[in-house]
Amino acid sequence: MHPKYNETINKLRMWSQNEKSIQGVIILGSQVRDEFEGDAWSDLDVLLLADTPSDFMQSDKWLDFLGEVVCAVIEETPLDWINMTWSVKRILFTDNRAVDFSILPSDR
Repeated sequence: MHPKYNETINKLRMWSQNEKSIQGVIILGSQVRDEFEGDAWSDLDVLLLADTPSDFMQSDKWLDFLGEVVCAVIEETPLDWINMTWSVKRILFTDNRAVDFSILPSDR
């Protein structure tokens, strides 16, 4: 993993332990892959399992603990065959960290 994400991971761990509506956090993607690992330009991919995903999709306030947000983009992909929408909140922070939060319902 690129060192610029170490503090992000630690802050996510602390935040998720105190956020009652978060049931799980999984770090995945190129930053944690052994083969063809990510570089300084690769984003950090985070899967959040939330009781109410819409709370996190509709607001950026919850991201304050990670730093100042420059840009936030929401991407939603309908998965009709399982009656669900895959929602990703792509965040760019002022220090050039890019974090993609896939936020899914914890009951799924």
